Amino acid sequence: MGQFSHFQWAQWRLMAKKHRDTSSVKKRRAERAPADRRYKSPIWVAVVLGGCQDIARNEMGRVLRESCVSLAHRRSDEIHFRYAGSTERLLDLRTVQSLFLRRDFSVQRPRTLLSPEHVNALVELVKEACSIGSNPPRHGLRLDAAGAGSPTMRRLGKTLADNASMSFAPEDGDCLLVLRPGDKGWEVLCRVGARPLATRAWRRVDYRGSLNAAIAAGMIELSQPRREDRFLNLMCGGGTLIIERHLRQRAARLVGLDSSAEAIAASRVNALAAGLTPELLVADARACGLPAGLFDVIVADLPYGRIHGKRKDNALLYEQTLAEAGRLCRIGGRSVFISEDVGALNRALRAERRRWDLLDERTVVQRAMRPRCITLRRRG
Repeated sequence: MGQFSHFQWAQWRLMAKKHRDTSSVKKRRAERAPADRRYKSPIWVAVVLGGCQDIARNEMGRVLRESCVSLAHRRSDEIHFRYAGSTERLLDLRTVQSLFLRRDFSVQRPRTLLSPEHVNALVELVKEACSIGSNPPRHGLRLDAAGAGSPTMRRLGKTLADNASMSFAPEDGDCLLVLRPGDKGWEVLCRVGARPLATRAWRRVDYRGSLNAAIAAGMIELSQPRREDRFLNLMCGGGTLIIERHLRQRAARLVGLDSSAEAIAASRVNALAAGLTPELLVADARACGLPAGLFDVIVADLPYGRIHGKRKDNALLYEQTLAEAGRLCRIGGRSVFISEDVGALNRALRAERRRWDLLDERTVVQRAMRPRCITLRRRG
């Protein structure tokens, strides 16, 4: 009693061997079958503008809530995260420049991605990314990678396009697939939609010098929007800030003004496309004639002096605009201004420091441009 017979020991050893063999087979199959196992949990990548990472993370927490889990990554202009909620919510991220779906491949060279199992996984990635939203790519697949013109990369692009039932358009395809080295092999990212998220459908008139919509959305977040706000956009241009405010949080009153009748006409067309009819006035931002203390939030994309106005006039223009904003803003209200002419902006702020408290300042990185964004509170 209490001891195994020779026959029982033999059975136990046989079962243990079968278990080891089965585990080894499962491990080898998992390594060879990325499409079926390792890649079922996708990773999303939000591309954000430098200086706006915290704003984007806060928006993701608000929009995606607990379904979003951030992942560490070496690139500072990207937020990598897992997300288990509705993909439609991802399209509501307004401070994000572009959105990608990411899959990782444990291979040493891109040539290995041409194997049937990896091609299947890549085609699945492309189809999943293209199925999200109402603006799917229509003009072919384009590869963005080091050596994109090499025979291997062109063969890979052509193979993926054929298997995904689309054309291969290496120059102007709107289905963008990015290949780059990762921590443990290669990362492949497929963009969601035919255009970046920051390219808004409501922009029917592309008024010269219009503000990037993702930056505008970030400025709206910095203003801490509330439903009861009376909102004013000085120098409204094509209406980007007004529209982004409405789409983020409706306001009690929306007013935009610009000294250019052409800008007001562009704002009206764009606003109508976004489903709103704000008050739009042709008026000088330095002396608009509106009652004092009328607004809770005032924002402005100040002219840099390249497309509109002259740079040498910026110092006086900015000072007079901040003074008028101080007159129009109620005590405790907020203002958010942005300009690439940092020197003129700083001088204007020093000249008007008796009216304003500086709450936040940051440099926004948009390609070669480095505009400065400041958030102010009206002093009592």
